[in-house]
Amino acid sequence: MIFLLSQLPFVPRLAAVIGIGRMKLSANKLILPGRKQAFRHMYNGAAVGDTIDRNYEDLSGRRLLEPVMIGGRRMRACKSLATLMNETRMLIRELPRPLRALEHAALDYPIHISSELADYEAQTRRRLAASNR
Repeated sequence: MIFLLSQLPFVPRLAAVIGIGRMKLSANKLILPGRKQAFRHMYNGAAVGDTIDRNYEDLSGRRLLEPVMIGGRRMRACKSLATLMNETRMLIRELPRPLRALEHAALDYPIHISSELADYEAQTRRRLAASNR
């Protein structure tokens, strides 16, 4: 499943309770269920697309999300504001120049949904629809 950034119909966020996928059933917006990871795909030093998958899939590309807490325990010390600002600048610099402009970009950036995450979304949708009957 591929979406273009300008047409992104979902909000990527954690959406699970006790490991069971949850999602909002809405005609206008899709909340992808379960824990997710995002991978950035690069070509010649520039980002050419991202893929959102289930957090245990091991796809090609650079991981964009990192765990901060697991089991209620902090995984590492907090990063300084300066470090976070520098990392954010780097991520923005990777994007194609038209996407960094203030005006609407003529270029669209592809966001891929892994087939496993798309299948899990469909399963969760069916389970929720059956439980609402």
